[in-house]
Amino acid sequence: MKKMVGAMMLFAACLLNTPEVHSAGEISQAKAIQLAKRYADGRVLKIDEIKDAYKVKVLQDNGRVVTLRVDKRTGKVTGPGRKKD
Repeated sequence: MKKMVGAMMLFAACLLNTPEVHSAGEISQAKAIQLAKRYADGRVLKIDEIKDAYKVKVLQDNGRVVTLRVDKRTGKVTGPGRKKD
């Protein structure tokens, strides 16, 4: 349990020290996580960087795992129930 709390604190510290915007106006992973959590209301399990977006897996409070796509340039979140433009 102590190791888990320590790891969570380290993760949070990394997020706080990560700038919101990367080169070429792209959002950071920390911002992508924040947007995904707002969209799906849950705990982020994993984030992967793909060509023009972040793929974020979120465990919702109801136990469902959803995979979301967060556009690196615009921050737009797409996932189950919403169509991409």
